[in-house]
Amino acid sequence: MQSLNNRTVFITGAGAGIGRECAVTFAAAGANIILTDISAEAVETLAAELTQQGTRCHHFALDVSDAEAFQRVSQSIIEDIGCPDVVINNAGIGFIGDFAHTTTDVWKRTLDINLMGVVNGCRAFVEPMKLAKQKAHLINVSSMSTKSIMPNLSAYIASKYAVEGFSEVLAMELHDTPITVTCVHPAVINTAIVRHEKMVAENISSEQIDRLQNYYQTKGCSPSVVAQDILTAVQNSSAVIYTGPLAKLTALLYRLLPKTVLRRLMHKLAKEVGYA
Repeated sequence: MQSLNNRTVFITGAGAGIGRECAVTFAAAGANIILTDISAEAVETLAAELTQQGTRCHHFALDVSDAEAFQRVSQSIIEDIGCPDVVINNAGIGFIGDFAHTTTDVWKRTLDINLMGVVNGCRAFVEPMKLAKQKAHLINVSSMSTKSIMPNLSAYIASKYAVEGFSEVLAMELHDTPITVTCVHPAVINTAIVRHEKMVAENISSEQIDRLQNYYQTKGCSPSVVAQDILTAVQNSSAVIYTGPLAKLTALLYRLLPKTVLRRLMHKLAKEVGYA
């Protein structure tokens, strides 16, 4: 899919961060954009900006964890706009806290959004993409945290491991179709994913959060870097993306280093940056 001109790109979590930058990047490449986010105001504002710049744009309020709502929105899109050529399952949340303070409700919410949001997005469009019989692309956002394991992220990392595994299985099942599946592993990205008090357990001190936010702001890259890498992956039909600071090196170390050595390195880093 070398040219995105007049292709239709569907994005979840498009109100901020990586999702917003994907909308801006793909719009600049000539694509038509379908924005979705749990915040109707956020996507309405972005849609107005993109439309003013000449992009054909639609927007919907959507909670990706609600499978029935996802099906209603996707059906409306297919009937009124047509099946998207690219689906970016980006919406996600983070939670920092040790296992003892990560409640069942937190586990359920994290998995419902981070994993089932991706599953719902793929379920909504895979069959219509097959029927369209033309090149299409599913982008599922996982995390580099599946390669650089940090403490106090049990629910988050479990959900992102699940996205990675699901994407691999789906890619194999779609091998003989025109649909490409890409799993994205962003590293340290300067987004708002850990800046809300509801995303922090009571065992995590404010000093830890300050150190962590400083690390994200000083060492993290802009989400626009991830968006550009996703665009390149669509153009090149890439199966996996490691994106952000030291992402490719981290993936290499994950493959080569003994687990005990890797754990010691990650534990030391976790204390330095604020995860522990």
